[in-house]
Amino acid sequence: MLQQLAAPTATIIASLIAASVGVISLVISKEAKVSEFRQAWIDALRQDVASLLANLCQVLIYKNCDDPEKYEAQSHLSILASNNSLFMIRLRLNPDESLAKDLLSTLDQIEELSNQDEYPQEFVNKLEAELTEKSRLILKAEWNRVRRGETSFQICKNVLKIFIALMIFIGIYAIIAQVVTPRTQLEKHRSSAPISERS
Repeated sequence: MLQQLAAPTATIIASLIAASVGVISLVISKEAKVSEFRQAWIDALRQDVASLLANLCQVLIYKNCDDPEKYEAQSHLSILASNNSLFMIRLRLNPDESLAKDLLSTLDQIEELSNQDEYPQEFVNKLEAELTEKSRLILKAEWNRVRRGETSFQICKNVLKIFIALMIFIGIYAIIAQVVTPRTQLEKHRSSAPISERS
């Protein structure tokens, strides 16, 4: 009976394996693309933050020099560049996430500062330190997410582990069944045979 079921069972198992491999390959390729986009987002955010910090330093130098009016045009350009970077960072952040909220609060203070004539050095240095630290936390969190893989990828990976373990179990069971069944049939045949045939 087990031998009669072996061929159809093997066919079904092979079909399930092929279908599972196809689905998992599809999910993995999709999640790999998402991870690529997330990595590009990380690089763009890092560049925008670096640009904002550099332009803030420039504005600070121009505003606190001996003759600020001499560098008014350059200062204005640096403020425009700072605002551009600031808005780019805002557009990249999800305001519902706690880390993003912290960074957005610092960006609000920087935006308020850009509308003022005075740039107190200690205050600007404090904002720069906050911007650097909060940006680093977001970048680290996103990098960890890229390294771990997306949620659906993690689920697929765990399902695949379970599936492989199940296939190994079924395979071992099938091998044992193939070995045990002939012996059982042979013993039954011997026990049912006449005594003269047993020898």
